[in-house]
Amino acid sequence: MARTPAREQKKLDKALEREARKTEMRELRRAGITLNPDNPKNWPLHECLITANWRNTEEIIQVLIARRSSRGEIGAAFMLIDLACLGLKNGATLRLPTLEAFELGIRDRMAENQELVACSPDLVAHIAGAAREYAQKLGFKPHPDALNVLEYLGEVHPETITEKVPLGGPDGKPLFMSGPNDNVDRVVRTLEASVGVGNFEMVVQGPPSGLPGGMDGLTVEGLDLMALKSTKPGA
Repeated sequence: MARTPAREQKKLDKALEREARKTEMRELRRAGITLNPDNPKNWPLHECLITANWRNTEEIIQVLIARRSSRGEIGAAFMLIDLACLGLKNGATLRLPTLEAFELGIRDRMAENQELVACSPDLVAHIAGAAREYAQKLGFKPHPDALNVLEYLGEVHPETITEKVPLGGPDGKPLFMSGPNDNVDRVVRTLEASVGVGNFEMVVQGPPSGLPGGMDGLTVEGLDLMALKSTKPGA
């Protein structure tokens, strides 16, 4: 069969992809890392973003972590943090074929809901740790999908962050802001058991303050992250 420019280009692309994989594996071995290089959690960090107004506990914090492979794929991880009550609320991870797909399909759409700013993974770990500890004292466990998202932070040193994380509502009491996926009765019973009747505030509504319709269900402008998410290693 005669060779054509298209066939030659396809062969070249495959050869380049194989070489990129080999280079990535050599770099990992040189760094003493033996983890699976095809797992997005192990790709180099592309960016880490957080809600600009994250110190306002009356809003739910958005966190977005992106890691990029040598082939240009993006492993994205998204998490919701509630500093006022529930802690690590939810999370999702997904794998996108290109940086453009990530920017247009995920990052830009999330930024339409809340302003996002760059931050260090150490800061996210620091905030998440404080939120998790506070919520556990109130009787709430972190969502397992959110814990999976934390793994995308890589090696972190939250102890290097000295800024105090605000917790609870404006008056210092737990503030429960119900979203469409929250079991209001269960949350109220848990708060009554942990802090007592009258010792917490609550706002029963649709999406929590700062999150337009659907965000609490991890839907960004029609993009259903819950349908796309994958918590399996290497996904």
